[in-house]
Amino acid sequence: MVVDRIKASSGLMKTLLGLCLMVCALATASPAMAQGTSMLETIRGANDAFEAEDYQTAYDLYSRAYAELPEPTILYRMGQAAEQLGMYREAIEHYTTYLDEGQDIEFIGRIAEVVPMLREKVPAMLEIASVPAGATIVGVDEAGVETELGQTPATVDVGPGPVTVVLRAQGYEEVIWQEDAQAEGSYAWSPEMVAEPVAMVVEDDLEVRESGGSLGAWGWTTAGLGVAALATGGVFTLLQQSATESVNSYDKRAIGATRDELEGYKNDANGYFETARVTYIAGGVLTAAGLGMIIYQATQGDTTEEQALSFEGGVSSDGGFVGLRGRF
Repeated sequence: MVVDRIKASSGLMKTLLGLCLMVCALATASPAMAQGTSMLETIRGANDAFEAEDYQTAYDLYSRAYAELPEPTILYRMGQAAEQLGMYREAIEHYTTYLDEGQDIEFIGRIAEVVPMLREKVPAMLEIASVPAGATIVGVDEAGVETELGQTPATVDVGPGPVTVVLRAQGYEEVIWQEDAQAEGSYAWSPEMVAEPVAMVVEDDLEVRESGGSLGAWGWTTAGLGVAALATGGVFTLLQQSATESVNSYDKRAIGATRDELEGYKNDANGYFETARVTYIAGGVLTAAGLGMIIYQATQGDTTEEQALSFEGGVSSDGGFVGLRGRF
């Protein structure tokens, strides 16, 4: 928020008028002083711009005039224009310099009143040097509005108050700096940006296959399941043989031998046998079906239409079943 503008006092206008008259006198005294006419026009233009509240133009013209004629009154007007533009650091500099050079009591009194208030509004300086350099500096206000402030390395004005600064660079994750920046404070931030992870693009093999390729894949899968079922049947056969051997070698006259124990061995042998039989049947059906699909795919080639296939099966103590349902 800019400090309320104070209209030029009659004393200030008299001082500027006297300054203009002095410039006119210098301009008419010698051809070498002809630049005084240009000076007069510059000051008049600055005054008109200030009264029209075009403070940027006024500040630029006052600065040009002060560079040619460092008169304290011009310096004071530069401070006023800078104050209205929100250039608080520059305004304080101009006002405090006037205290060393100027003598107007009214101006000195106002400066003593205004400068402490301006110091509370002077932004802090944030020095940013990112790795890698060249990151875009973005300021984010409390409403979430973003303002680009430049690129690293750079020193930018922030605050005072809560501050959020974001660094962005292509191929890197953004980094954020947040601080309750103090007026006229000084901060440094040197983040090392982290590269964004490379996105892995994995194509679904089933999506890119030709329509005829799905039957071949099902064939190999089915045949593989069939072989696994046959191998499982072999395991149950070994278990059945072991249980049968236990029945045949069971000593009924041995101490602790019971009829229930013998019946248990028999039940185990029968259960293993039935499970092996069902598993062999299922394995044989699956293997045959898989080989059939593989052969069919090989003979039909790319002319094969899209196929659909599903399996149904189950095993219980009473037996089992397996089935294939498909469209070829």
